[in-house]
Formats: sequence, C-alpha cells, structure tokens
Amino acid sequence: MFVVSASYVSLLQAVATRCCLPYISTICEYTPDGTLLCGIEPELPTIISFPYSQRRFFLTSVQLGQSMSFEEAAFHAVCYLQSIYGFVVMDYSFQGLLQYER
Repeated sequence: MFVVSASYVSLLQAVATRCCLPYISTICEYTPDGTLLCGIEPELPTIISFPYSQRRFFLTSVQLGQSMSFEEAAFHAVCYLQSIYGFVVMDYSFQGLLQYER
C-alpha cells in the first residue's frame, strides 16, 4: 500500500499559469529572534485602478521542515487567489469520484 498526496506548490504553479501571474517565488527569512520563516510570494498582475504590481507574502514558521512550510504557505496562497479569481479546484480522490458517481 502507498499514499499519493497532491502538492499545493504544484497546484499553485498551475493556478499561476492559468491566472497569468507575473511570477511566484519561494522565500526563506530569519526573524530577529532567529526563527526561520518559509513562504510563497505571488505577484499579482497590474490592474487599471492600481497601476503598480501587488505582492503578497504567505509565510509560515518552520516546524516540520521547509517543504511542509512551503506546502502550507502555498495552500494559503491558493485560497487567497481563489477568493480573487473564483476558480474551483476539482477533487479527483477516490472518495470524490464515488460521490460524483452517485
């Protein structure tokens, strides 16, 4: 038996492509007290009413490793972008397919 999990980072990359975001970067920073923060920085496209590019930062403290921190930050970035663009993430898990079949 094995477990397959979806990556929020790869989902975020797909969303960024579909939404024509200029770029998305991963960042790591240390706070003054030495805590390591990892996160995602998407840049939103310029819009007429706000002529400058907008950047958002989604940071999480590293507790279970950097990759898990990036996944958590990417999840929050996807949720934020979903509130702006209104896209739907399809669930292709076995349970989701069973519910769809009924």
